Amino acid sequence: MAKQMVTLYVIKHASGFMEGEIEISSYELHNMSHYDAVLIGTQEVEVEYVDVDIRAAQISKLEEAVQKERAESQSRVNLLLERISKLQCISFDADGVKL
Repeated sequence: MAKQMVTLYVIKHASGFMEGEIEISSYELHNMSHYDAVLIGTQEVEVEYVDVDIRAAQISKLEEAVQKERAESQSRVNLLLERISKLQCISFDADGVKL
């Protein structure tokens, strides 16, 4: 497990669709005048999390994407093969009339 100290910024919105709402953010809004909000406090918290091998996680996600793509592709190939099979079952005489 890894730990990291994080500063949380507690903001209260003064007007608009979020009027009166409290927002907690992990980044400081340097100039909140255009947000129509007021910083009402900060809080330091220690966050504990599982340290993840980012490359392994990315590889895993890509492998899942490959499997999904293969399944979707196989489904499309099967539909095409089915259409070919149906067309091959139809026979025509020399004049193009179905027999």
